[in-house]
Amino acid sequence: MTDNSPQTPQAPEALTATMRITAIVRVLTGLMVMALIVNIILNVSSTLWPNWIPEKMSGAGFQKDITQRVHAAEKAFTSNAQLQNQKLCVFLGLSSQRESVDLATLTDIDGIDAKYLGLCGAGLSMATMTQQSSALFDSNLNPQLAIIGINLYHQVDPLVIAKLKQADAPVVTKTGLPIITPLLKGDIRKTWHQTRQRIWVYQRRRDVNTVLTENLAAINTQMLNLFGTSSSSGSDEVTSPWREMIRIDGPEKASKATYKAQTQSYANRGLFDVASYEPQLITQEEKALNDIIRELQQRGSTVVIMLMPEYSSLRESVPAVAMQRLAENLQTTFGDTAPEVIDMRDALGDDKFTDISHVNSSGRMAYSKLIAPMLVKWMQ
Repeated sequence: MTDNSPQTPQAPEALTATMRITAIVRVLTGLMVMALIVNIILNVSSTLWPNWIPEKMSGAGFQKDITQRVHAAEKAFTSNAQLQNQKLCVFLGLSSQRESVDLATLTDIDGIDAKYLGLCGAGLSMATMTQQSSALFDSNLNPQLAIIGINLYHQVDPLVIAKLKQADAPVVTKTGLPIITPLLKGDIRKTWHQTRQRIWVYQRRRDVNTVLTENLAAINTQMLNLFGTSSSSGSDEVTSPWREMIRIDGPEKASKATYKAQTQSYANRGLFDVASYEPQLITQEEKALNDIIRELQQRGSTVVIMLMPEYSSLRESVPAVAMQRLAENLQTTFGDTAPEVIDMRDALGDDKFTDISHVNSSGRMAYSKLIAPMLVKWMQ
């Protein structure tokens, strides 16, 4: 028997809602597919043409930037008679000092007429600092004051510690597929982290931001030249040797999970182990620092070592022997001519950090104002 009972038609409102949801799902799916395709194209393009977006936020990128600043400063002092009587202060170091110093704030200091040259790069240890600042020692610049900004753990080369650990550690074979395996295990944090690391725009966001900023500044300079005027600073923000150093542009404050993960990462590198600071393990890093100090002193520079501000958990985790090793090295090598060491590790509260070793924008301004009177004293 055939059921001829009439079908109850869906209400127009229900049909409309279903159609809307279907349309939204289709649009979202299309956007996800497009994003995936764009990400693949960007990754492939970076493989085939690696320099189409310059690696600004890398060791080589910083070294190139530092070299340009040094050459521009040399040219400025040679060609500009007004600079002949101005003192020069250089900042050498890695990312912790690069993020902490605001050159514009220092330039506004009353009581001293000086130029500030930011030559800080990035890296894991002091040997990296030697490589990146080599352009300064190939130049004719003779700074009156040189601030070397380091953290005590920069005395340890994590690669050296890793080799030691690898020799004693059993071989561990990693299994599982990236993204898929942690997803199946319900580890959403790891899944998101691994997914994010494979997104080109996220990986290269700092390089992209820096390149865009430089190009916009270049366009602005060209426009000003076209109309016969100048910027408020009176200099080319792209090529001026006195421009601000490259920034990470991180969040004002990271999550507690991020701070915890970074602290664990530093621990994994052996930076909190007393054994990592054994003299035979840090010889190369001590030599790198000593060579920089010696070269600067030979040029007549007053050299000051600044121990950069640190987040409390990082500061408390570095063993006391790290400070002892630094003091012993400087005293043994230089004696009465050893540079002054200024301990700024606890100068800022935890709210001034974007992560455990880098300050945020408010921390940068606070730190720059703290050291300003010191610079006046050292350069008078």
